[in-house]
Amino acid sequence: MRGKDLDYLVILAMLVAGLYTAVSGLLADLFGFPQFFLHRYAGYVCAVLVVVHLALNWERIAAYTTRRVGRPGRRRQPPSRREAPMLSRRTLLVAGLSGMGGFLLGRWLSEGGDGTVSDLDRRYHEWSKPGGAGWAGLLRDWGPRPPQHKVYPDAPRVDLPDPLGFRGLWLEEAIQARRSRREYLPGPLSLEELSRLLYAAQGITDPRGFRAAPSAGALYPIETYVVVHEVAGLEPGLYHYAVVWFAGARLGAPTVVPLGVQVLP
Repeated sequence: MRGKDLDYLVILAMLVAGLYTAVSGLLADLFGFPQFFLHRYAGYVCAVLVVVHLALNWERIAAYTTRRVGRPGRRRQPPSRREAPMLSRRTLLVAGLSGMGGFLLGRWLSEGGDGTVSDLDRRYHEWSKPGGAGWAGLLRDWGPRPPQHKVYPDAPRVDLPDPLGFRGLWLEEAIQARRSRREYLPGPLSLEELSRLLYAAQGITDPRGFRAAPSAGALYPIETYVVVHEVAGLEPGLYHYAVVWFAGARLGAPTVVPLGVQVLP
């Protein structure tokens, strides 16, 4: 492959990476996505491609810079009436960048509202939505990010069985076997059943930290607490589900009416 062909491939890759970075950034800003798929990685790739492109064309850039700096520009004759001035690529580029800069500047300098909204819910939504209006939104200090997983380091831990590898009924089988029951079999839950229930509710299902239950922006603000009444091998009490450990951290005796837990047939 010749150097010119490689340069064209780099330019094409720069175009794709730049478009993806711009579109994903706009979507993240408009819809408030804290984690957009591969947005930052596309930015890194685009920056690396720019460096590669400059390295491939360094001789041309150096020659152009030397020629422009070493030779003063000639005085251009004003265009005659018969010659209509044509728009150059530089003019179009400057116009496009100016328009984009004006759009971004208008968004940053726009006011977040005059405070006359009577509905408290709407006012809270306007004041708390991501993005922030004005230059204060760019300089706002949100403070340190809280830990992604809540833990109770001083509470004793109870290891739960591994919930993975269990195969229940297929959807068609569950629909076919569905019956309305008025009486249930007595007996406590097993630790395996409790582990599978908690994993199906809030377990981590992906190496990137995604869980079984959806959450906007993959923030997962909900914590799972279990009031245990009858579970085999587990003392009654209030427990917190530690998703990272697959364990329950016991917090103490429940202060509410004990809940009867029974096994479904």
